[in-house]
Formats: sequence, structure tokens, C-alpha cells
Amino acid sequence: MKPNVEMLSCILTRRCNLHCYYCRIGGCVDYQEKPPEYPSKKDFFKNEKNSGWWRELIKRFYLHNPKIFIIFIGGEPFLYPGLANLIKYANKIGVNYTIISNSTKELKSIREDFFKNVGKIKGYTASIDPGFERLSKGHDIYSLKKSSEGFNVLIDLMERGLIEDPVAELTATSKTIHYVENTIKLLDSYGIWSDLTVVDTAKSPYYDFSNVTDESILVQPTDEVFKIFIRLIQSNYKIHMKDLLLPSIFDILPADNDCDSCCNSRHNMTIDSDGSTRLCYRIRGIEGPKLSGLDFLDTHGRISKITNNVQNALSADKKNLCQKCAWTCPLMSKFDEEDIITHGEHNE
Repeated sequence: MKPNVEMLSCILTRRCNLHCYYCRIGGCVDYQEKPPEYPSKKDFFKNEKNSGWWRELIKRFYLHNPKIFIIFIGGEPFLYPGLANLIKYANKIGVNYTIISNSTKELKSIREDFFKNVGKIKGYTASIDPGFERLSKGHDIYSLKKSSEGFNVLIDLMERGLIEDPVAELTATSKTIHYVENTIKLLDSYGIWSDLTVVDTAKSPYYDFSNVTDESILVQPTDEVFKIFIRLIQSNYKIHMKDLLLPSIFDILPADNDCDSCCNSRHNMTIDSDGSTRLCYRIRGIEGPKLSGLDFLDTHGRISKITNNVQNALSADKKNLCQKCAWTCPLMSKFDEEDIITHGEHNE
């Protein structure tokens, strides 16, 4: 496995303008099953790290691996007051990144102020659900609204020359997997890359990303789904790392990714909004968060003296809390870092 951290997910804030029923990360209210070891939302808001702290983290990981890919997420990252400072710093040092936003109309004034301050950015990812373009009965109106607004924001920012890398993150469920091809075709026609993921569930209260427990929404590895994946792989559509990533996604359906990225090879890391080291994006953990995200590397980006403490803590959380998932970032970061940056195009 790679010695370098290839992907770094930064949960800048737990604040969000939406209160999606399927999300445990964002919003202001704690989920009902929250373990007693996990902080409350109020604690997260109180202990949110400032942009200076995040700049130091980014600097260390960039020195560690100049080709690292950073994901700025939340909550809603545009509600983090230091986002502009972080992105200007990221642009200055030349690190690769994307901002994942719900891209709703409620954020328009904040977005406009951000772009006036920062100018052009590298990556922008909008959450878009498969089938959003089908304005038919039976569809979730809330999902349609969020996805349509995200789609329009991507097009607007592209037309204004404000983003280099426009991406739509599509999370398919058993109910929407059959719409994926048409949605990707539409996005491709506008020059938007599709990052296909599949839904997973909260397999225990320690999974604090998803609030979904209904396993009927999981995408199953049926012959019909296999054919969809084959058609996508063989297509010329703009699909993120399709030759490498899509076979790996199908192999872990419905939600059986048992990655080693969180404790051994460490090619993928997630840092929480209070600066703590999470087991992964899906699971906060108990032992890992006792250590700061700055503990893994020293100020020169070298593996620190207490890295063994970090790995031991995460290994304990992995053993005790992980029941597998369908998160794709640990799959992506196993491949060449150029595949992440170029969407796998350099292999074609």
C-alpha cells in the first residue's frame, strides 16, 4: 500500500442550511441514537477550528504529498466563515481540491461573496440525485429541488469561468439506479463530470454520517445493475475514474467495502470540525478522535513520532466499530493520485 496520504477529507463545519432526514453530520439537532462518547452538535459548534488551524493542517499534508487531493466538506462548507481564506491559501500553494456543497438558492449571497473574494477555484462538486431531471410523480420533491438548484449552480459557475473542475456527485439508491445513465448523459452534454456513488446505511449508532437504516434502498449486485455498470464503463461519458472506480464499486455492493485505509496504509484520512482524527467519513470513532489531526505529521510534513499512537487508536476503532460501508473515497485513493486529479483520463 502507498506510504503517502493521497486524499484528505476536511469536515470544516457541522453547520448546514438543510436538515435532511438522511444526514447525521449536518444540522443543529443530535440524532436520537447518538453514542454517549460522541460530542453534541453544540460542542462541535463551540470547538470548531479556525482557518489558521486548517491552514497549518493543509500545509503539513501538502509538504507530505504535493499531489494530495483535499475535499472540503461539511455540514455545508460555505457556512464556514474561514472558507475563502482556506481556498485562497490552497490556490496559492497549488494543492488539488474540491468543495462539496448542497448548492441551494439559500446560499446564493454567500457564494457570490465567496467568489468575489476568491475568484476562480479548482474544484466544485454539487450533490445531485439520479433522475432529478424527471419531473414526474413519485419523486421526492425535496430531492428534485436540491438537485435542480445544484445543477443550475454548476452551469452558472462554468459559464462565468469560476471553476476549473465541475463535478456532480450522484448517489444512487435501489430506486434511482435505473435513472443514472440518463442523468449522466445530461450532465455530460454540459461538460460536467459525474462522480457516481451508491447509498449506504448506518449499521450502528457509531456511524454518524448517514441516518438511513432501511436496507431496502441499497443497490444490489444484480445482473441488471451489472449491465448498467458495464454500459457506463464502455461509454464516453464524463464519469470520474470510470475504468478503475466503477468495477470496484460493483464489487462492494451493496455496502461491503472493508478498507484498510483508516489504520494501516493511511492513504485516506478524515479530520472532523473540532480538529480530531476520525476513523473515516462514515464513523467518527472513540479512540481516534482523542488525537488531533495535526498529530499524524510534523511541521515539515514528515510522519510524526506519535504516528503509532494514531494508528493504534484508529485500529482499535476499526476493529470495534466498523461493519463495512459503500464509501468510495478510500477506493479512489488506492489508485494513482493522477487518476483522482484527472478523473482517470490519462489512462485512456
